[in-house]
Amino acid sequence: MTNRRTFLTLGASAAAASLGGVPTIAAAQLTPSCTQPWPVGVKTTPFTVPYGQTFHNRISAYDPSYNWTRLKKAYAAMRALPASNPRSLAAQQNVHAWYCQQCMGEPPPNDIHGRWTFFVWHRMFLYFHERILGLLVNDVTLRLPYWDWENAAHQNLPPQYYQGSLNDTTRELQPGHSVQRGDLPCCSPPPWHPNLITGTPADVGLDFTGIGGTATSSGNVEVSSHGYVHMSVGGANGDMGNLETAAGDPVFFAHHGNIDRIWYSWEQVSGNVDPAGLGAIGPYTFYDGHAWRTITGNQVMPTTKLGYAYDTKVPPAAKFRVKFPILLQQNRILRPLPPEQVRTVTAAPEVTVSLSEIQFSGTGAFNVVAKDAAGTHNIGTFFVVPHGKHAMNKTGSANVRFVVPAATAKLLAQPGTTIHLVHAAGRQLTATPPTPARLQGMTLSVR
Repeated sequence: MTNRRTFLTLGASAAAASLGGVPTIAAAQLTPSCTQPWPVGVKTTPFTVPYGQTFHNRISAYDPSYNWTRLKKAYAAMRALPASNPRSLAAQQNVHAWYCQQCMGEPPPNDIHGRWTFFVWHRMFLYFHERILGLLVNDVTLRLPYWDWENAAHQNLPPQYYQGSLNDTTRELQPGHSVQRGDLPCCSPPPWHPNLITGTPADVGLDFTGIGGTATSSGNVEVSSHGYVHMSVGGANGDMGNLETAAGDPVFFAHHGNIDRIWYSWEQVSGNVDPAGLGAIGPYTFYDGHAWRTITGNQVMPTTKLGYAYDTKVPPAAKFRVKFPILLQQNRILRPLPPEQVRTVTAAPEVTVSLSEIQFSGTGAFNVVAKDAAGTHNIGTFFVVPHGKHAMNKTGSANVRFVVPAATAKLLAQPGTTIHLVHAAGRQLTATPPTPARLQGMTLSVR
């Protein structure tokens, strides 16, 4: 297939795969076909657990015991298949693009992103992708590794992803560079980035609306760590930087393995129960290596139904001791907090600001700021991964949270302060002036 910038011949990869070896160079960016992944009129059957499926943990890409030779061999075989084969990497990329707004296969409000479908659909996708890889090397015990970028020692992309069939030449993130950086090549001016190390345990400590969203809005994980890592790895022009092409980069699956692990960690916290509505999500259609299957949300919760768990969990941050709802009139703080609550906020070493259903239009980085007579004050930034040419004006809402210093929290407890949104960056977009934010609510919380 030709891509929109460069074409590299895959002959070497195909030859190596056919011989069971690992190619020395990987393909450049693929181009999704934006066609329905399953043939029109094809028979689909409901998913059932494959006969003989055994249980195995997914482990970190930094675990020295991980079998990289097997994974590279599997991706070499996957790359060697023609795009018309549903097991090929090009076809796998197209599955993700099709279910995005990019291809309009699932147009709003049914895009798999931007709502609680995000967790469920990607868990399905990882499972079927992993199964195809295993079948390609005749070893269905193969499990994808996860990239645990919330670990301070693991913030560089694992070096194996720059080798052979795991490489993607379009990445902005270079070997030896941390995914956690102060600015992004896709975004100008530099946004205030999330702290992946401290932010991920904080996400696991949220309720489901906060971490995973609702039927109509994103949770914080999707528009914080998920979006930030996509844009940091892919930049403005790489596969990972755009949802139409992201699943053509093998690191997509290591990244989403960690996203799934974050949800899994939340599910393991005592008292947490997935919303009943998640079970009704779907059915969605995937190829399992032999046939086209339909699957629903209740078939992927818990992960043990799919024959896997994770060897480690992200420990949740401590629960909030107190929460103070802020009364808003549109984007203006209407009433001050009582003095004793203000003292609690200002005495805390840090305060979490939660914004419910803040609306946005477009993709890229969005800075949330507060304005008062003294000027403009940063609250935080969230990230909506570009969706391709069909979604330049994508609209949505998100439930986001930011950690702010006590001085900023005190400002947010005062009447007259207003909340604004700055579209800081996006494909074909320069920074815009602050516009009044549209949101459903705001809360200040202290641990």
